[in-house]
Amino acid sequence: MTWNEPEQKDNPWNKNTSSPKTEELIRSLQKKWGGWFGKKGAGEGKRPSLLSFLPVLLLIGAALGIYIIEPAERAVILRFGKYHNTAGPGPHWRIPFVDAKTVVNVDQIRSHSRHGVMLTQDENIVDITLEVQYRIKDVKPYVLATRDPDFILKQTTESTLRQVIGQTDLNDVLTTSRVSIAEETKQHLQTLLDQYQTGLAITQVNMQKADPPPQVKEAFDDVIKAREDKVRSTNEAESYSNQILPLARGEAQRIIADAKGYKERTIKQAEGEATRFNQVLTEYQKAPEVTRERLYVETVESVLKETSKMILDTPKGSPLLILPTDKMTAASKMTEPSLSMSEENKKDTLQNQNFKSTPPEDLLRSRNRGS
Repeated sequence: MTWNEPEQKDNPWNKNTSSPKTEELIRSLQKKWGGWFGKKGAGEGKRPSLLSFLPVLLLIGAALGIYIIEPAERAVILRFGKYHNTAGPGPHWRIPFVDAKTVVNVDQIRSHSRHGVMLTQDENIVDITLEVQYRIKDVKPYVLATRDPDFILKQTTESTLRQVIGQTDLNDVLTTSRVSIAEETKQHLQTLLDQYQTGLAITQVNMQKADPPPQVKEAFDDVIKAREDKVRSTNEAESYSNQILPLARGEAQRIIADAKGYKERTIKQAEGEATRFNQVLTEYQKAPEVTRERLYVETVESVLKETSKMILDTPKGSPLLILPTDKMTAASKMTEPSLSMSEENKKDTLQNQNFKSTPPEDLLRSRNRGS
């Protein structure tokens, strides 16, 4: 069988290659589409129109327009490209294919770290690392007012930090002014972000590192160590001062109190002696001889009480009698541990008789000779 025979059905150059099934499918689709748009097919009744599907389309559109905002999020709604409203947490609805929404997280704390070498006020170089923590406080300007608020914050942070460091000496940057530098940077940065309408709020600024250049870092470390030693020594001195001063004040108060007591005691003794002398003077004026003798006896008793020897006057031609009472007392204690009451009374009586028989003037003269 050849290719040019009319019965050949598998000729590849034959243009009429449509199968009966394909032609039937095309005709059925034409009939259906014609009925949906209000056309009648051959020998067929009226088909349903597109309006009958409108409720279904509205229901599908309503379902597509529903969205939910989380508690930490806010949504900016644009209708035909213009700001419409800001949606808060909860379920909401928007017109599909008309309204556009942009959802942002307003509770998330974001951070940006800046590291750089900067020039101080005293023309020194310092290596600083600063971290800025921020969040979104106003959604509308954050989405609509600026193209990239986060990029603006990064550039503003660098310029603000250079400004603050340029107004501070290197010594203050490295030691005492870190907190003040961070606070001042935060205030200036927030002011600029509000002017640029970024909708961002700075929550905290931390200066993580502030070091001098590596070439002079060891020298600066020595200075800082010396300053710390100075502070430590000052604290130790103040502690010692706080410990020793109360003791010294207490000792001074005690000495003053003792002096006042001695003063009062001396004054009272002097007043007592003066009063006693006045009383003696009164008695002397009444009986001079008796008073003179009594004073003499009291004086001799007070003098002899402190001596360890007793001198007795003897008749003329007899040797002077000296009684070493201290040695006699010690010897009597060694030989005779105890004496009877009668012997002691005899000795006391004999001594008293000898003492009374001796005139006071002779007794005084004999004492002077012995001394």
